[in-house]
Amino acid sequence: MISLIYNILREDEKLLIQSAKNLNLEINLISTDKLILDPNNFKFNYKLILNRCLSNFIGDQIVYFFETFGIKVINNSQVNHICSNKFLTSLFLIKNKLPTIPFLVFFNEELIDEVTKILNDYPLVLKPIYGSWGRLLAKINDRDAFEGILEHKRYLSAPYHNIFYTTKYITKPNRDIRVTIVGNRIICAVYRENFHWISNTARGGKIRLCNMDKDLENLCENLIQKLPLGIYGVDIFEFNNGYLINELNHTIEFKNIQKTTGISISDEIIKFCLQNLNND
Repeated sequence: MISLIYNILREDEKLLIQSAKNLNLEINLISTDKLILDPNNFKFNYKLILNRCLSNFIGDQIVYFFETFGIKVINNSQVNHICSNKFLTSLFLIKNKLPTIPFLVFFNEELIDEVTKILNDYPLVLKPIYGSWGRLLAKINDRDAFEGILEHKRYLSAPYHNIFYTTKYITKPNRDIRVTIVGNRIICAVYRENFHWISNTARGGKIRLCNMDKDLENLCENLIQKLPLGIYGVDIFEFNNGYLINELNHTIEFKNIQKTTGISISDEIIKFCLQNLNND
């Protein structure tokens, strides 16, 4: 049996439930509102956990807890570690010699001029190390803007806002590419088109099927060889007749991609879970 843990039952989760039914697979739904992670009073009748928590922080605790007791979780803690922190994602890409956007982290506003020089002048992009849906990203066009944004971040409550993860701004077409990977397979690729510099569908991006060329396929196949097996949404920029990996996402939203392409990503996810169950 697959146990799907969620905190909000969105359309994505409903698609997963329907795919499980279509494959005659029993699925157990667990709301985080009713979940107590008590190691001394817990009935371990789960074979595999599909973590669909919207919150990375809650999801991390669930993954660590069940893995401690030998229960498989998808995505697992290795995948979470690489994907949930954008700085760690960038370090993973650099370590594995995968093309990515120039980046750095600093902690002191007085280093603005040095940072700008390292990243070869404005514009720059300032991102929180944790986050999704294109929220709290800032395009920095000059020193005044940089100073102002950093001062605002200093007074935000979460301590991670004092980690200034900064990348070079990449001039690209009015789109990026989202590649969906499940296990060791590329499922599909789509363009997310937007005249705004942020292409996320949560920010108004429109989805269109992307026919992958050989260079893009090779990049994604190379990435798969370096990643632990899991479920990923890979965000890629077209740049200088090539490609740069921007981000790796691990609790992916796929409903809009599935509607646009007609490819059942939910089926592929459930089949991947079933494959992991059968490997026991």
